[in-house]
Amino acid sequence: MKEKEQISEKSTKEAVASAIAIAGGQTRLAWWFGVSSQAVQHWEKKGRIPAGRVLMVERITGVHRSKLRPDIYPPGLEKKRMPRATNATQCCMEIDNACNTR
Repeated sequence: MKEKEQISEKSTKEAVASAIAIAGGQTRLAWWFGVSSQAVQHWEKKGRIPAGRVLMVERITGVHRSKLRPDIYPPGLEKKRMPRATNATQCCMEIDNACNTR
């Protein structure tokens, strides 16, 4: 069982690193969220994106939520992918709209 957990942890860390690279690096992803680049560096080091940020990271990068946080979003849901945002304004407007409809 430990071996499976280690494989999962490694693939999650790889997914987080990939998302950061796709976003344009730690500084760029930090800009999207209005956090410090050190915060994003911490996410990469831990291989764990905060739960409240996963959907936006998916939207920005196209890396599926089940790869970023399989503990919250079980694998097998890859077909239910959010389309990647074309620009920051579109992404922020969509996130704001989603939050305001709750």
